[in-house]
Amino acid sequence: IAIRNVLDRPLPHYYPTLRHTMGMWTLDPETPDCDAPGTLELPYLLSQVHHLFTLDAERESDLSLAIRANLMRVLSGAQIDKKALPELTGISKEAASMCVNYLKKYDYLVEEPLLAEKGKAVRLTERGLFEQVRYADILQSVETRWRETLSDATIDNLQKALQDIALDANGMNAPLFQGLGVELPLWRAERPKRVVLPHHPMVLYRGGWPDGS
Repeated sequence: IAIRNVLDRPLPHYYPTLRHTMGMWTLDPETPDCDAPGTLELPYLLSQVHHLFTLDAERESDLSLAIRANLMRVLSGAQIDKKALPELTGISKEAASMCVNYLKKYDYLVEEPLLAEKGKAVRLTERGLFEQVRYADILQSVETRWRETLSDATIDNLQKALQDIALDANGMNAPLFQGLGVELPLWRAERPKRVVLPHHPMVLYRGGWPDGS
C-alpha cells in the first residue's frame, strides 16, 4: 500500500497484458480501475505495483521486460535447443515462439540447425548479448529511482516479503508453487506440474494464464 500510495496513478486489477504483435510490450491501460489502494486485496495491489515497475522499466528499454525477463534470461551466445525454451523459461511453447520470432526479426538472435542432432537451435547475436547485459542495468536503474522516491526500508520490506513467497532456502519448492495445482476439470490439470515459473507474466490475447497459454 505504501508503494501504491506514493506512485499514485489509476491502474488495473490484473497483471500487465502484452501486445503480442508489437514485441510483447506492456499495454498502458486506457480505462483502468481507480479503487483506493486501502480497499484492495493483496493480489490486486501486487499487480498494480508490478504494472508500475514494468512500465517504468520499459521507458528506458529497447525490448519489453517480458522478453528480457523470460527468454533473454536463459539465452547465450551458444546454441540452445528451441524445444527446451518452455521448460527453461516457464512460458508456453506459443509464447516462446512469439518471442523468438520477434528477436530474430530484429537481429537479437539467430535460429539455426542444431549441431549435435536434428532440430532447431537459437543463440544470441552480438546485439542480443549486449541487451542481455543491459537487463541488470535497467532493473537497477528503476530500483534506484524507487528507493529515492519511497525509501530503502519500503523497498527492502517488499523484497523480503516477495522472497518469502517465491523462494525457499534452496530456491526450489517455494510456497508459491503450492498454489499452482489445478483441481477443476480444466485442460491445464492434465499438464505436468511446473518446475519453473515465468519471471514476468506473459498474459497474451490467447487468454489470462501468466505463461502465455
